[in-house]
Amino acid sequence: PDAGGPSWSLARSSAKHGTITLGPGDSTDFTLNLGMAEENEEGSWKPRTVAVTPPNETTALTLKWPWGPLIHQDGATHPAT
Repeated sequence: PDAGGPSWSLARSSAKHGTITLGPGDSTDFTLNLGMAEENEEGSWKPRTVAVTPPNETTALTLKWPWGPLIHQDGATHPAT
């Protein structure tokens, strides 16, 4: 989250995943399902960073957000964020 900007806490997926062990030089990836917004769309916000807490962890990783603005949709019928 950005200092002075909005902070959205997103629900974790209830999907079950297996365990992997990464060795030196190995990597993995993950998917965030978010509602992208048009530039300057009402209710939108473009974060500079996002904090992601991996499964079974309590420490968040802070990542730069190079993509476009997001829309907060927790009141929608099928929310994306």
